[in-house]
Amino acid sequence: MTVGAFTFKSEDDDDAGEEYTASGAEVQYNIASGLKATISVTDYDYKAPTTADTGLRSTNDSGTATQLTIGATF
Repeated sequence: MTVGAFTFKSEDDDDAGEEYTASGAEVQYNIASGLKATISVTDYDYKAPTTADTGLRSTNDSGTATQLTIGATF
């Protein structure tokens, strides 16, 4: 079994107030020879800019993303 974790933060100096943060964890488990399961969970938060340099509109968003992957090697 392998376990990992991360944290990430990004700010855009061109767009006032725009920020993205995320943190998460991942676990890999060998089910059988050549068969591996990986599950990852990411919690994220996006804060839209107060002034956009491109004129595009965006909205705040946050949530949790979960992914299960089954990998096979031959």
